[in-house]
Amino acid sequence: DPWAGEPRAGELWAGGGGEDAPGAPQRDAPPDAPGQDLLRHLGAHEAAFGALRLPVRAGAGERGGLFEAAAVFLAAFCRGLPPNQRLVFGQLPLLLARLDAMPNSVMGLLLALFSANRPLCAAAPPRLFRALLAAHRAEAQLAPAHEVFTPPAGPATAASRGARVSPATAAATAALRLRLLLELLRPGGRPLRRSQRLVLPLLTAPPFALVTDPSDGEYERQRAAVVAAASAIEAASLGAGSEAPRGRWYVHTLELLAACADGQAAPLQATCRSLYPL
Repeated sequence: DPWAGEPRAGELWAGGGGEDAPGAPQRDAPPDAPGQDLLRHLGAHEAAFGALRLPVRAGAGERGGLFEAAAVFLAAFCRGLPPNQRLVFGQLPLLLARLDAMPNSVMGLLLALFSANRPLCAAAPPRLFRALLAAHRAEAQLAPAHEVFTPPAGPATAASRGARVSPATAAATAALRLRLLLELLRPGGRPLRRSQRLVLPLLTAPPFALVTDPSDGEYERQRAAVVAAASAIEAASLGAGSEAPRGRWYVHTLELLAACADGQAAPLQATCRSLYPL
């Protein structure tokens, strides 16, 4: 059985403060295998799957709350237990369709679904990586307009369509997205090459294809942007993070590049290092 012996998840998302208050502390809880097994045998997950199918819009009242509650339940239902994770994995197309409207609820559930489960991470569809990286690209536009190097947004998201997004909301969503991408890249703390091969081209495609030749004048402009971003993050004390959105974006991008180079051959590591003049 290729699923046997999969490591249990450690710290996983188990709910937040709602889509309207994603900056609230998130609660991590250890798996409860006997209780999760019982819920599976009782078929409790089927009702939650039904709630996921309800049409929802960003900020939708009762339906949005019901969707969030179902996502929190299913995160607790599947966290760290491969049989339950496989059941929730079957709902992945539906979850991807709701990602734009309910990003924190969906990403929190996906984190519980994929955490420490290498077979499922290896089966994650390219569409998921494209959606997460498109949102990462769009997040760069939330930074103040006067900062250097503003990559254009990808496909329309709540941020790129001009929806009102508070700094705290943007910071919490970005942190959850990074956590999910890093889990897909390094499930259980070990690099997964398939995920690395999917993420790196998306991360380095235009407008991420930065100049790597130090003799190019553009190289120095980009270097100045990275230094300014690092200074902004230091000034914000790395605490809330929302005070330095551009700095946060750079740091998250660097973390993703590092995860893509983890365990890879020296040429790829050199390529990743050259993408940012640090």
